[in-house]
Amino acid sequence: MKLKRESNFELLRIICMLMIITGHTFSWGGVLNASNPNIASMIRVVYAIILVEVNCFILLTGYFQSKSKFKMKKFINLLFITYFYKVLITSLGYSLGWFDMSKSEFLWQISPFDFSNYWFIKIYLVLYCLSPFINKFIKSINRKTFRNLLIVLFIFCSVLVTLTNQQIFTNSSGYSLVQFVFMYLVGAYLREYIINDEIKEKMYKNKVELIKNIFISISIFILCFIANYVLFRVGNFLMSKDGFIYLVGNRIKSVFMNYDNPLVIIGSVGFFMFFALLKFKNRFINILSAVVFPVYLIHETAVFRPTLYSWFGLDKLSNIGSYKIFIWVAIVVLTVFIGCAVIDYIRKFSLFILNKLINCIQFIKPLKNKYNSICDKIDSWMNV
Repeated sequence: MKLKRESNFELLRIICMLMIITGHTFSWGGVLNASNPNIASMIRVVYAIILVEVNCFILLTGYFQSKSKFKMKKFINLLFITYFYKVLITSLGYSLGWFDMSKSEFLWQISPFDFSNYWFIKIYLVLYCLSPFINKFIKSINRKTFRNLLIVLFIFCSVLVTLTNQQIFTNSSGYSLVQFVFMYLVGAYLREYIINDEIKEKMYKNKVELIKNIFISISIFILCFIANYVLFRVGNFLMSKDGFIYLVGNRIKSVFMNYDNPLVIIGSVGFFMFFALLKFKNRFINILSAVVFPVYLIHETAVFRPTLYSWFGLDKLSNIGSYKIFIWVAIVVLTVFIGCAVIDYIRKFSLFILNKLINCIQFIKPLKNKYNSICDKIDSWMNV
C-alpha cells in the first residue's frame, strides 16, 4: 500500500527549503555584508526566523522514519541522486568555464571519493542507517524514560554546550551526527506521545483545544526567535566594551546561528508543531515537495555556488541602502527553487523514458531481480 503524503508536512518541507536557500543567499551571496546598519539588522531578524529549517527537516525524519523500516533502495537512491548532480553540475561548469579548476581538481571533484560537500547529506545518510537501531531502542523504553533521556541530551548537547563553548561529543554548533540523532529522537517522541494520528483526531473534535495548541506552538516559535535576536543584539552591544564584558558579548553573539542553540531547538519544535497540527490535502504541494531534496543538491554544489550567486549580481547588493534588497533576495530564492525544480523534473522524465527502454532489453530483467533480492536481504538484516 502506497503511503499517502500529508500536505501539511510537505508544505513544511517546501518552506524549510525556501528558508535554506534564503540563508545561503545571505551567506554565500554576500548579502550579510550589507553596509546599511538598518538593512543589516533586518537581515539578522530574517536569519533568526529561518534558523529552524535544518532542525525541522530532522524532526520530520524522526517523526516518520521512527514508524518506518530501513530500505536499501532508498539509501542507494539518495546516494545516486547526490552523485548524479555532483557529477552533472561539476562537469557542466568545467566544460563551460563557469569556474577555474585544473583537470586534476575536476577529476577529484567528480570521483566517488570526494564528499566534502553536502555536510547535511553525509550526516543524514548515517542517521538513516542508524534509524532501525534507534527505533528498536525507542520501542524498548517507556514514555518517562524517553522524556528523561531527551531532557538529559538537551542539557548536555545544547544548554551546556551553548553556555560553556565546550563541544561535548564534537557537536560542532549542531552540524553533527549528535545533533541529528537528538532531533530525530525529539521527532520520534512527538509522533509517539504528543501529536500522533489518534491524538490529532481527538483534537480536531475539540476546536478550542486545537486552536489553543496551534496558538501555543506558533507563540513558542515567535518568542524563541525574538529572544535569540535580542540576545544577538545584546552580545553585539557588549562587544563594544573591553575585557571580560567583551568576551561575554562575543560568546553570546557567536551562538546566534548555531543549530544546537537552545532557543533554536525549542523554536524548531514550536514551528514543527504548528504544521503538525494542521490537516489538509493538496496535490500540487505534494508534487512540489518531491523536488525539495534535489533542489538542495543542485544549488548547494560547492564549486557552483560562486557562479550561481554571481549570475544574480548578489555581490553588489551589500551596497544597497534600501529595503529593495529583500525583494531581490525573494526573487533570487524563488528563481533558484523553481529553476532547480524544473531541472529535477527533466531528470525524472528522462529516467522514466530510459527505464522504458531498459525494460525492453531481455538480460536486464534478471539483473533487476538480483538487485531487488540483494536489497531485500539487506533490509531484513537491518530491520531485525
